[in-house]
Amino acid sequence: MKKQESKAKSGEEIFEVLWDLKALSSVEKIYNYILQNSVQGAETVKKEIFDALDSLKIYPERFPPDPDLKSPYHKCLVRNFRIIYRIYDEQKQVLVLHVWNSKRSSESLFKEMNIRR
Repeated sequence: MKKQESKAKSGEEIFEVLWDLKALSSVEKIYNYILQNSVQGAETVKKEIFDALDSLKIYPERFPPDPDLKSPYHKCLVRNFRIIYRIYDEQKQVLVLHVWNSKRSSESLFKEMNIRR
């Protein structure tokens, strides 16, 4: 897992955002795919993903629970990408589990996350 660094205002409760290596690898693959056509586009999408998740340090419930996966999984949508994460309140941590092209079927996401429906 990899830690995401952030700056916060003093006095605010801060959650640590951790990345599963598979989720981080997915962002790298997305970046490299977009990079084939546009350096600026690749940088923009990567920044949007990291900025959205950086906001979870202050407000981890910012994005709703994923309706397909239900609690404890939340989803954040950035462009065509569905980002699945889980909040661990007691540890003050957010774990980013998957970054998924939202055009793909939810069933393949369930299989990858080992969730039975």
